Amino acid sequence: MSRTTRCSRSVTLVSAVLGVQSAAVLALTTFVVAAAPVHVLVKSHEQGQGMLLRRADTCYLLTAGHVVRGSDIATLIGSTGARRFGEARLVARFEAEDLALLRVTGALAQECGGEFDEYRDDLGRTLSARDMGSLPFVFDSDKGGPDGGIGRVPIIVTDLGPDWLRIATTRSGDTIEQGRSGSAVLAADRVAGVLVAVEPSGEGKVARIDRAIALIERFFANPAASTRGAISATAATATLPVREPPGNLLSVAAGATVVAWNSPPSSPEFSPSNLIDASRAHSWNAQTKLLPVEVDFRFVNGAVQTIGRLEFVLAQDQDAARAAREVEVLTSMDGAIWRSIHLGTLFNNEAVKSVPMAPLRAAYLRLRIYKNWGDTGWVSLRQLRAFKE
Repeated sequence: MSRTTRCSRSVTLVSAVLGVQSAAVLALTTFVVAAAPVHVLVKSHEQGQGMLLRRADTCYLLTAGHVVRGSDIATLIGSTGARRFGEARLVARFEAEDLALLRVTGALAQECGGEFDEYRDDLGRTLSARDMGSLPFVFDSDKGGPDGGIGRVPIIVTDLGPDWLRIATTRSGDTIEQGRSGSAVLAADRVAGVLVAVEPSGEGKVARIDRAIALIERFFANPAASTRGAISATAATATLPVREPPGNLLSVAAGATVVAWNSPPSSPEFSPSNLIDASRAHSWNAQTKLLPVEVDFRFVNGAVQTIGRLEFVLAQDQDAARAAREVEVLTSMDGAIWRSIHLGTLFNNEAVKSVPMAPLRAAYLRLRIYKNWGDTGWVSLRQLRAFKE
């Protein structure tokens, strides 16, 4: 790994998986049918790619470890026309394999991929010495247009043994572009591994998916134990924040969660989940070009709560021109049908605005921001709080 680099030059992109195999390539034996992988764009310490996996009722992101090195949070952008967003927080690192596992929240968690069990098969019994495949990747939203989408690079996959695969583009002289680390490598539309590095030759180094799943399952069996990879100290040991004001129902400490949002933050440090976590060092922000911006919240376990007062806390770590100005709050009992309960103006000389109201019941809240105080790039808010009285 010491000679590997994570950048390379351009490669011609194609939108379809290469379906015809060369006569020189051995046939691929039949795979067990698995759910189609869900590919996402990952923005963290670096920009990369990843795939979503489900374990029980929880969605996880598997990506290259160096993409999130130096950070324990990532913003995710989906590949569908809706361009759904998600947030991922570090669960475990596997340093020797340069892999990382993160837990996913937000709308993308509802579009999670196949179960871990589907990727346990021993690839040694199914991969030929060399196979045709593809390297899918999600376009950055700015590059891919409002609908985004997936590009695919046709590749040759070479089996290097129980831990690693090697990939090379099918077109002579082409290499793999920067920002592809974490991409799921496909062979005959089946996930074979995760791209973790690009060699000086332009060939890619790939951690086999069966090996990756074995490491992850070993971690879940005993999170405190050492594996071949180094486990993050944050895994399974995180503690809840303790600095929330008493009685705030819309907080991480009270079990509330962020379930969806329609505009990504400028960086993972300004995550939508900051809106319900007073212990975070930063506020939340979102792109003004997507106004009105919306963030949906769910109270603990989706339980109905009685609300008699809202509080808006303005951001103190961003320019005052970014501060939310025209805001609306809506409620829902099921996350599908919404009704407005407050529409008003926030003034950027107010640190906290309290809004009392007649008691009402809700399981979900939606924050909708129509306008800020003049910044053309971003809109910000520190917290939205909800109290019984």
